[in-house]
Amino acid sequence: MQVLDNHLHTRVSHCCHQNYGLQEVVDKLSLEGLPYACTTDHVHNPGDGTFLPDQLSEREMLMGRGSSIPVFIGIEASIISRDGRMPLDGLPTMPDFVIAGDHWIPGSGISMADLPGGFKLVGTMHDREPQQLDSIYDTVVCMYCQAIRNEHVVVLVHPFDTFQRIGNSDKRLLDKLETVCDACQDTGTALEINNASARRCVELHHGLPLAHEDCMAPTTFFEEMYRIAARYDITFSTCSDAHEVHLAGNTSLALNVARKSGINESRFLDLRSLISRKWT
Repeated sequence: MQVLDNHLHTRVSHCCHQNYGLQEVVDKLSLEGLPYACTTDHVHNPGDGTFLPDQLSEREMLMGRGSSIPVFIGIEASIISRDGRMPLDGLPTMPDFVIAGDHWIPGSGISMADLPGGFKLVGTMHDREPQQLDSIYDTVVCMYCQAIRNEHVVVLVHPFDTFQRIGNSDKRLLDKLETVCDACQDTGTALEINNASARRCVELHHGLPLAHEDCMAPTTFFEEMYRIAARYDITFSTCSDAHEVHLAGNTSLALNVARKSGINESRFLDLRSLISRKWT
């Protein structure tokens, strides 16, 4: 299967674990034989994204020096409200493309910034407030479906990852996924198969706790998501979600999930064709 990496980070993302930039990403992916390179650094809040002019200028410099592969500058925008709002208005300039996803769930107390707190909260809600938990699931689905109607968004990233990171592989989320897939099909938005998410599922499967005893095995849940999604007329975006440069281009687990789900590479999102359509 063709390796395409449509989501990775550099040092301007505060959660990045190493000090590297666009040049190192291009060097790594070119060496690995990928057909293009991209970056998708975080834009969580209004006022973020000040790095974009510098990245775009560096891209121009690399291309002027005869970069061996095309380079695309994107952002990973956080969905910050139930109505799908993202902090795009204050960007100093627009990137080549936008990928979008949730990193916290508004009004719920569940956030990637506090995984232990989210784990405890969701575990309690399974037993005591199942209807409220279901309402939170509906909020996330609404966030996704509204955000991908934005004309700049081309990929919905790591679906339900905020829940999976806290061991909440609740089978009820699989029913909710169908609504998300319908929206992706309607808007032409690709659904991401995230290698880092797949890796975390393996780590959870080997000893880390689940949020509740009724949750599915993490790897089973993750693979079932894409078996369901494969039934829809949508494209899929593979990625490393690398926060360390040596992981850029590593999509092996994502590709394995695609194979198991019957998703062939003809359905993979290739940024070269997409960006030539949207921006030329």
